[in-house]
Amino acid sequence: MKPSSLQEAVLIIQATFPAQELQAWTNLSEDEALAKVHFGLGMWIRNQWVYGGSPLVTEIHSLAWSIHDDDISSIVLRALWQYLKHKTCPDLQELLSSYSLYPEAKYLNWE
Repeated sequence: MKPSSLQEAVLIIQATFPAQELQAWTNLSEDEALAKVHFGLGMWIRNQWVYGGSPLVTEIHSLAWSIHDDDISSIVLRALWQYLKHKTCPDLQELLSSYSLYPEAKYLNWE
């Protein structure tokens, strides 16, 4: 199933992966939790939704055309962690604002 929203992505992951593992994951700090699953769950997100395409990834690219694939999976993981911890799904635009969307701008004197 390909998610069409950040909240749908979070709910798909929650329904797909064991609740005990997700709960243990949320006991870590947010940054530590993301680093721990970058090559596991993060790779699953990239393989299933980023490289294979999904409405969510299309939306993210429409808001941030230069975002890196690893950052897309990190956004989904960050949303999942926050949802499991606080029971609310964060806003996509808010999450995007914390990523450097135009890293090449520094080299092209755009900033």
